[in-house]
Amino acid sequence: MEKEAEEQRKLDIEMMEAKRQQRKLNFLITQTELYAHFMHKKLSKEQIGESDEMHAILRQLEESQNPKRFVDFDDYDR
Repeated sequence: MEKEAEEQRKLDIEMMEAKRQQRKLNFLITQTELYAHFMHKKLSKEQIGESDEMHAILRQLEESQNPKRFVDFDDYDR
């Protein structure tokens, strides 16, 4: 009887640990999904701003009458 009771306690402890780990995993997954959701919103807003900035820079480059000469880095050390 005592041996069966001890085995049952071990099984109960293993089940409680498995449930605890499952709750922990579920919590981490939920937190990850929330973080991803908010970061997606933030990045979407930032990309809209960056897109406008990039268009302004491209317009300035197109309007530039004296384009800058690019440096050839292979000849830089010579």
